This record gives sequence, structure tokens and C-alpha cells, in this order.
Amino acid sequence: MSRRSEGLFAGRGISWRTAAITVVVVIVAFAAGIGAGWGTSKIPGMYRAANETSPSPTPTPTPTPSIVVSVPPLEPIDRELTEDDGAAGVVSLDYTLHGEDTFSAVPGEDPIPSDGAPVRLVRVDVEDGIDINGPAFADYVMDILNDPRGWGSENRMHFVRTEGVPDVRIVIASPYTVAALCPNPHATGQGASATREPTTDNGETATPTADATCADRGTAAISQYDWIAGLPGYGDDIVGARQYLITHDTGHILGEAEGECVRGTALVMAHQREPMEDCETNPWAFPDAPVPAETSSPDPSPSS
Repeated sequence: MSRRSEGLFAGRGISWRTAAITVVVVIVAFAAGIGAGWGTSKIPGMYRAANETSPSPTPTPTPTPSIVVSVPPLEPIDRELTEDDGAAGVVSLDYTLHGEDTFSAVPGEDPIPSDGAPVRLVRVDVEDGIDINGPAFADYVMDILNDPRGWGSENRMHFVRTEGVPDVRIVIASPYTVAALCPNPHATGQGASATREPTTDNGETATPTADATCADRGTAAISQYDWIAGLPGYGDDIVGARQYLITHDTGHILGEAEGECVRGTALVMAHQREPMEDCETNPWAFPDAPVPAETSSPDPSPSS
């Protein structure tokens, strides 16, 4: 057998030992190649496993508190239109419960007085979708603000119309929108000189907010219903109710706090919407200031 084997490789110059060694080398190399390939195929998975981060739980977002807009029941308006209604911009005794939540500034710019008294810029906005004569309403508001019995009495300050960014923004809007704009309408502001975010002339949306007050934003929001119907505390004196609404709410913007009345003539910052015991209504900041005959505001009348 050995001879035949030797004879088999002898003609080729290869001994059986050399052939055996070659076979072993080939087998070892083949096995090493298979092992290397198997190991290499496992490396990406091992690498991914080593570097893979375990998922962390997603925090549950904290719910943002929302303001629930609530409008109390509104009594029917049962009276006739008056001359003062027209002057105040009221064109109908019908009101809109919920307007479009956007506002348009009433056009109008007044010159700045040169007497050196402090100036408060006033912009008058009307909610889109309600029936109000904007220019007449704006003129009526400015007459109240600049009345000698108002906050500017004895040259304390001037209220000047603007279409730009105001110190005092007077808004007339539907009852729903007013409730959304001013969830806490009696909160005291920081004064008209406080820094505020600029407001746009048009398209501003009435968005309920839990922390910002109307006074802090420089806004006095007047309900169209109150402007037409008056206030229970003022009875048939709708003119006085309108004067009170503008003067009282502007007082909050100027930094005046809500007040109380025990007896006598109420201060304008007292709560006068509802009837008061032992107190007489008063819509003016300085009710005893002299009023020139040519600039006096309309006297209240039972028919108004």
C-alpha cells in the first residue's frame, strides 16, 4: 500500500507526507474562514446591542387649564331708541350674543396737546359682526374720557385718539366675547405707563387667558348688551350707566383698585352694576369738578 502510494505521487515529485500536510492546511484554512465569517456576521448585532438605548417613557403633558366662558341670562331690552342712543353709536336695540372674535380699529387720530400734561393714547375697537356705529361710539367714548369730571380733570392728563398702539384700548364687543376677553374684569392694572405687548389694529382674536387681566393689557371691554340696556344699578339712567362703564373700566387700566361704598355718593371705582344700599350712583372720577356749559355731558333722563 505504501509503495503504491509512493508510486502514485512519485511521478509528480510529491511525497505522501507533503500531501498529508497540504490537506491538513487546507482543512484548517477552510475551518478558519468559516469561523471568521460566522464571527463577522455576529459583530453588527453585538455592536447594536451594546449601543442600543432602552426607550424612556414619554412624559404625560400637563393639561393647560381652559377658561369656561359663561354668559348670564340677559333680560329682554324693552324700550325705544333715543337721541342719546344715536350719539352713542347704538343703531338698533338688537344685540349679538357672540360676534366674530376679531376687532377693527375705528379710524381717527387726534393731535397731541402742547400744554405739557401727560397724554394717554386711546384706540377704540369694534368687534366684527356686531351692529354698532363705530365712529359715533368712538366720539362718545372720547367725550366721556375728556369730560372735566373724568380722570383728566384739572389737566391731570389728556386722552388722545390713535389708530396705533394705545395706552388705553376701549373695545365694544358681544357679551360672549367680553366674557372671554375679561374673565376677571375688576382686576387692577399696573397703570397706563406699564409696558405692554403691542396690539394689532385688525384681526386680533379674543382668546381666554387664565393669568392676564384686561387691565394689564390696557383693555376696557364694554358689552354691547350693557351699552344698549344699561345697568340694573343705574335703572333708567342709561347715559349714566355708559359714563360709568367707560370711567370705571378705564380706572382699572390707570391702576385704580376696585372700591366699596358704605353710604353717600359712591366713588366711581365702587361696584355699581347692581343696586346699592345707602349709596348714590356716580359715574365720574371727580364728580364735583366744574363743567363748562358748552362741554357738559347730556343729563340723564328717564326716557334714555
